[in-house]
Amino acid sequence: MKRIQLIEEGSYYHCSSETVHTEGWLDAEGKAVFVKILHKVAAYCGVTVVTYCVMDSHFHLLIKVPPRAAREAVTDKELMRRFRALYGDGRTRYMPMDADVLEGILKEDGTAARQWRELLLGRMCDLPMFMKMLKQRFSKWYNATRGCRGTLWAQCYSSTLLDPNERVLTQVAAMIDTHALRMGAAEYPEDYPWCGFAAARAGDSAQEATLCGIVEPKRGPFADKVLLGYEVMLYRL
Repeated sequence: MKRIQLIEEGSYYHCSSETVHTEGWLDAEGKAVFVKILHKVAAYCGVTVVTYCVMDSHFHLLIKVPPRAAREAVTDKELMRRFRALYGDGRTRYMPMDADVLEGILKEDGTAARQWRELLLGRMCDLPMFMKMLKQRFSKWYNATRGCRGTLWAQCYSSTLLDPNERVLTQVAAMIDTHALRMGAAEYPEDYPWCGFAAARAGDSAQEATLCGIVEPKRGPFADKVLLGYEVMLYRL
């Protein structure tokens, strides 16, 4: 029965990846840019970022990936909204196509439109593609701004499919949100700005909603109390 639920509603994963040779190359600016890219790529792919922690040499994510069948519900209007949010209006190193030109192609609804839909929708609701886009985009930014060349990330990433039980998800989220404390990078969870809990505490309503959504799915209008209860749990770890 649980497997049916996973297929119909999406799957939760704990993902992590390290830089090559586990070098601590990510400074404060790099971590902030990584978080920005994370949310952009997630929004395009339809992935929900429940929480995250970005360290000097690695990152941890708790994400929910929709089933691939969810692509069928993405209209051309929604496709263009996601396209512009991720790629912008003009051609970039990531996408050699103007948004307005693509929108015109989709309206014509010919062979080219079907090919573009297949290409762009194929990047959604897919864990490997999400991780590939995330790591590649950050690598290109890092190399361009730091004058570096070559590979930034280790070849593989790890991913663990999680039981969608709220207790399991809450424990994994708490482990991620306190990771910086265990690594000696912060004294309190809210003091480490590159984790989901700190973002929620700082007023990121979207991050607060996703965290509260797994801590207490039937929270109603009391998200602030749910987050407070989650914070108490963090201090007990």
